[in-house]
Amino acid sequence: MADIERTVTIARAPEEVRAFVLDPAAQTRWQANLAEFVKTTAGPPGLGTRQRGVVSIAGRRLPWHAEIVEWDDRGYVVQSLETQPPFTVRWTFAPVEGGTEVTFQQSSPSLRGIAGAVTRAIVGRMTERDLGALRALLEGRRPPSRLPSRR
Repeated sequence: MADIERTVTIARAPEEVRAFVLDPAAQTRWQANLAEFVKTTAGPPGLGTRQRGVVSIAGRRLPWHAEIVEWDDRGYVVQSLETQPPFTVRWTFAPVEGGTEVTFQQSSPSLRGIAGAVTRAIVGRMTERDLGALRALLEGRRPPSRLPSRR
């Protein structure tokens, strides 16, 4: 079971959406808290591809390293991220009428208890914002502001 799960439908073909999500040059265009992103292995994305990056959250810069640990040529990608706390992300790209249903799932054994509930709420909102930006970019619209919400 995922700790965080969000889904968005994007009016583009699954292959296009997946290629954009995995494109190193596109990462900081749609992920508001992603300050740095570098693919550290050669070749196209696939099983064993490694990346590193830095997210900026609440004024803190948090480095991470990731590896694609599961790969399906059409349907999904799973990344294992080494950071504090460590977590796994699964992306699913399913064809639906009029486009692609993109599902983001994040799991971490450390997202338990009250602190975990707070973290899940914050990351859930960040994920919704980022998926909205992804949809806007791929559908040719201007993405929402990169500024975090001040609710």
